[in-house]
Amino acid sequence: MGAANLSVLLLLLAPTGFSAGGDAPRQYYTSWCKHSEKPYYYRWYYFKPSADDKEHRYHYAIYYPSRGKRMYLYNPHNKKFWGYYDVEAKGYSLLPPERRRERLDDIPAEAFPKPGKMPPIPDSRDGTAMLEPPNDLPKLTDLPD
Repeated sequence: MGAANLSVLLLLLAPTGFSAGGDAPRQYYTSWCKHSEKPYYYRWYYFKPSADDKEHRYHYAIYYPSRGKRMYLYNPHNKKFWGYYDVEAKGYSLLPPERRRERLDDIPAEAFPKPGKMPPIPDSRDGTAMLEPPNDLPKLTDLPD
């Protein structure tokens, strides 16, 4: 599936209209969903760049079982992969802006730095670190087709 098709599919599936009222956390991850035709899973990462923002923004965490225990983060607004979270190393590999691409296959493995601490919440102004994703990678048999 091309990146354009992935973007359209994910946008169509994205929950809409979420407003951060009351006790809504500043950032969180949803449960995993299995792609209906391809061998990967995805979840939404919701965040507010500023603690006083009224609505959340979102990116996607995409897990390809064939690529190891990594959740790749994808920004659907600029249509680029920007890093991955390594479940085993419990660290984040943040791609430099010039290495980010629309297709994961267009990013050479050596472009990813060694995983380290979590980066700031996207577009944040206060430097608050991203929430570490839950350590719950699905297996191909975990979710229904």
